Amino acid sequence: MTETMNLEATPQKGLSSFALKWIAIITMFIDHTTAVIWERHLMRLTNPMEQGSAGLIDLFFRGIGRIAFPLFIFLLVQGFMHTRSRSKYVLRLALFAIISDIPFDFAIIGESFFGFKDGAFTLINDGLCWRHQNVFFTLTIGFLFMWFADFIYKKEIAPILGYVGIGLSVVLCGYWFGSFVSNMISGFIYSYNATTEMIGVSPAIDNPFAESYGPLIAIASVVALITLIVLLVSHRKKTFLELSRFSVTFAGLLVLMILADFLHTDYASGGVLAIGVAYAFRNNYKKCITFCVLALTIFSSFIEAIAFLDIIFVSKYNGQKGKSGMKYFFYIFYPAHLLILHLIAKFVFNLG
Repeated sequence: MTETMNLEATPQKGLSSFALKWIAIITMFIDHTTAVIWERHLMRLTNPMEQGSAGLIDLFFRGIGRIAFPLFIFLLVQGFMHTRSRSKYVLRLALFAIISDIPFDFAIIGESFFGFKDGAFTLINDGLCWRHQNVFFTLTIGFLFMWFADFIYKKEIAPILGYVGIGLSVVLCGYWFGSFVSNMISGFIYSYNATTEMIGVSPAIDNPFAESYGPLIAIASVVALITLIVLLVSHRKKTFLELSRFSVTFAGLLVLMILADFLHTDYASGGVLAIGVAYAFRNNYKKCITFCVLALTIFSSFIEAIAFLDIIFVSKYNGQKGKSGMKYFFYIFYPAHLLILHLIAKFVFNLG
């Protein structure tokens, strides 16, 4: 799915990028097979005992699938650093994001903006399906951030742009983190109320974020102030140029994270943040994957912590490309396997 080193070298012991790609797509395939086929089967079960054991099986195989995305991020960062053409690379990612959208929507979401209606293959759902976009969109946005960061750190930053960067960093960080906290608390309250209503105990909890913007504004303001303090204190012994570069880059990252949330991409802003963190530690393989997984665990889902196992694979990475000639296979595999899984679920297992 991602492109890595183009430089050939004498074969060394360890895992090449080619080997890491295979680990990533195999674990991804296990994850998607479970999501597309097993979870749909699980939803049809009515016996609570069957639900419990089936749920544990689901958790186990979806857990294996958590290994994939951080490896793709690691390979994306390595690919960015060594590709011959960044423009061709990002266009390839964007192209496959579009190509993969219909198979992804059919397989994972269960619907798409294309489908059969009145016996014809046509546009449905007003031509758009905004519920969830595939991971290629996240990788594309993350690649654009790395390109932007690389550009900023190679240029002189005008003082006015530095002040703008600081201001945007403070405001956008407050907005994004405030939204993150409000969504997390709202989700917990919704789950709690649904559970208590189902078992008939405890009164429902009121959601303060649903009643007014006051709590959100309060959290955003506090985070904005903390962001400003951290920026100034962390750069107190550095030049204003260094502060400006960091602030503009951080503001760019936040804009792209908010874009990912707006588009509902896979892993959303947490995925883009993980790419940004991995890029920051790009010269240290273990730190790169460790902080990448940590970001996903905190800002996406706690189950992502299983991907700390990726440290084992990345620690054996030898920095080489490995076998060549299969670059497009890894790109094509993503939409192809989703389409095949959807067809198997629909026509073999009759899981609509």
